Amino acid sequence: LRQAERFIMHVDVLFASIDDLEDELSHFDDSTGLQHTREPKLLCKKIVSFFSVLSHTQSNESNGLTQELLSLVTSLAHYLKVLTRVALKGALKAQTEYKCPSSIKALLSKLTETSDRQKWALFRLSYQETDITSDLCTACHSAVETECIEHMRRRKRWHLYCFVCSKCSNEIQHVYPQSAYDETSGMLYCPSCANDHGVASGGFKFVSQLEQYSFLMRVALKRLYGLLKMKNAVENSHSARYRKGELGTKEITSGGMVATDGYKQITAGDEFTAAVSDDSARAASEEDCASKEFDAALARLDQPLQLQPQLQLQQQQQHIPGNETITPGAINTQLAKMSLK
Repeated sequence: LRQAERFIMHVDVLFASIDDLEDELSHFDDSTGLQHTREPKLLCKKIVSFFSVLSHTQSNESNGLTQELLSLVTSLAHYLKVLTRVALKGALKAQTEYKCPSSIKALLSKLTETSDRQKWALFRLSYQETDITSDLCTACHSAVETECIEHMRRRKRWHLYCFVCSKCSNEIQHVYPQSAYDETSGMLYCPSCANDHGVASGGFKFVSQLEQYSFLMRVALKRLYGLLKMKNAVENSHSARYRKGELGTKEITSGGMVATDGYKQITAGDEFTAAVSDDSARAASEEDCASKEFDAALARLDQPLQLQPQLQLQQQQQHIPGNETITPGAINTQLAKMSLK
């Protein structure tokens, strides 16, 4: 997960460098051409797919995952190479054609931020504070994947076409710096309506497409972290409950009979019920059978003394009535006669 964080930071720095070049070239009515091309978007999609594979690395389908992982890594390397080359060409173009003396130096200086500990700490802080649902538009509640407008304090985002005044329904994306957001009611106001309702204006910023892609990758990283954390907690809880069931299994050996008293009082959650139901059923069945055998053995031990088959045969030969009471003296007499014979 830590390496995934560093990877996202590298891509974030690269996108910020390209945005800086876009701003510089826009003064000359030029651009790098990357703002609306497919490479940045495909890179982001591959990164999200890469995170999805990372969340399944502990499954049994290791061969399939290995092939998919290799394919994703190859695609990521390709798109990163394309973006880096375009950024370098844009910096070279600004320096040679438009006489911007520090374009290449500024680009390389920006790229070295990936090794800055302070920048790394700030990036981790911003990623950890990211809400996993903050990629949704505040107005239409659908994912924002393009340029948008953000309220910096409340960290809410709107599509450009969704940024309209809640009172007069006018589009206000072109006057977003003077627009207002009522944090209590969640209403957007144009400058005129904001004055009428006494709501302070400002607090918005424009988010470029590459900035939004970087933000979406941070959201995906936060979701990966939450998924792995939940998965680890589920597996640990399952293992702990299973070990508890094994420790509760006891073997009681008496006269060649084994009574199993296991898996008692295991209160599994819904997510574990299917996993332990078969084991619990088998344990309960074995316990019932063993208890019945144990009770039968105790019952046999509590019965009165019975005559041995040879003594019964001798009793019949001596014509002792079966309904007469057999006293201990009579038994001793019969045993003495048998021993003499």
